[in-house]
Amino acid sequence: MNQEFDYRKYLETLHRDGLNLTRTFTNYRELPGAFGISHNSLGAKQEHYLAPWARSQKPGYLDGGNKFDLTLWDSRYWARLTDFVREAGKQGVVVEINVFSTYYDNKSWSASPMNASNNINGIGAVPHNEPLTLKHADLVAIEDAYVAKLSKTLRDFDNVYYEICNEPYLAGRPSNGRSMSLKGSPPPRMDSNSST
Repeated sequence: MNQEFDYRKYLETLHRDGLNLTRTFTNYRELPGAFGISHNSLGAKQEHYLAPWARSQKPGYLDGGNKFDLTLWDSRYWARLTDFVREAGKQGVVVEINVFSTYYDNKSWSASPMNASNNINGIGAVPHNEPLTLKHADLVAIEDAYVAKLSKTLRDFDNVYYEICNEPYLAGRPSNGRSMSLKGSPPPRMDSNSST
């Protein structure tokens, strides 16, 4: 998503140093300087930020540029993602694809194209802890289409596996049709007797 990030050099460095795994976030953007991280590859400057969805003709995205149209894909994004995974395979690197990520607060949600203030479709007028709860049918439809596009785009690569959601226990989740905030709670304990 960050056009300034030289992924070929990065993958060559991993290979040279004997490393064979990387992780990439596919639709979660952090604003530059978020969490006090300098040179954060997730913190793409607005002019270098690519999202899965194409920009519309209407200005008004959070930190500049046009809003997104959630019914149109940005072919540059998908070509870059495909090339990244292909190049990783050439370097013997497995790619963990992060499909979704928790939005930690209003600021992190404010950067998402799926936030209603950033798209022309009026989708995503929800609190930061509800985008992944399945409570909002219009948002779920966009997420479903995104997952279908992602899986179809990468289906022929044998160096990919998926993390469905990064840190889902930090914000809302589906539970009997209700969202529950688990912020500050540890993840559920998993042991050999667990059924999940």
